[in-house]
Amino acid sequence: MEHIVKTENLVFEYRVAIEGDESAIETKAALNGVDITVSKGEFVAVLGHNGSGKSTLAKHINCLLSPTSGGMWVKGISVTDDEQLWDIRSSVGMVFQNPDNQIIATIVEEDVAFGPENLGVMPAEIRQRVDDALLSVGMEKYAENPPHHLSGGQKQRVAIAGILAMRPDIIVLDEPTAMLDPIGRREVMRVVKKLNSEGITIIFITHYMDEAAQADRIIVMEEGKVVMEGTPAMVFEQIEPLKAIGLDVPQVAEIADGLRRAGVALPQGILSVEHLVEEICRLK
Repeated sequence: MEHIVKTENLVFEYRVAIEGDESAIETKAALNGVDITVSKGEFVAVLGHNGSGKSTLAKHINCLLSPTSGGMWVKGISVTDDEQLWDIRSSVGMVFQNPDNQIIATIVEEDVAFGPENLGVMPAEIRQRVDDALLSVGMEKYAENPPHHLSGGQKQRVAIAGILAMRPDIIVLDEPTAMLDPIGRREVMRVVKKLNSEGITIIFITHYMDEAAQADRIIVMEEGKVVMEGTPAMVFEQIEPLKAIGLDVPQVAEIADGLRRAGVALPQGILSVEHLVEEICRLK
């Protein structure tokens, strides 16, 4: 399968002042030898507590940061090739935690048009892209609304539409639901899964385990390294190792694990309430 993102021994270091002595500088590694691959059309979730390196990794994919050493390739292009940075950045869309930091216009459709305008797309094509993008995220009825009248989930869908209008191959979402209520989170996840079903590669950084459980594959990071990776079922079977690095598992997975420990013959890989109920009913 074609790898649309690949890293080899990726390292990113930064310099900070030592506490108590601002004249002394030390080097810290936010990424410390990361090796990952993401296949075209895949939905990959990246987990890790604050400071694990997941957001730093995301910023390398869109060339917002450059590696200290090692390599990263996006669509076969090295992120250190300055002459092709535009090609990478036009192929990778970034969605951040706070949609207010990405929405700049006073009308929804004008904001969605901002990206393709900067790419030099012709006006007629921009109109079509804006309409298509808003339709894809279910916000076509709000095209002429001011963004500040929208809910958090609606604003985040507008931010995603602005990325879609630039027609990226990859969308990187850096904790896009962190500031949303449960309804907003569901809205965003529905859109993300729909876009992935249409062939867009999704790299989804989150600290919500139930969101990660919906991905094709999960990458777990700790202290700048990949410490675990696999399907959601494989990763969330490892309850104790995950808890040891400060992460949780979906509540359903923990309930199923507790039942298994109590002697109930449940299979591994239960990640939804529906699956758990089905297996319990089967026992009867």
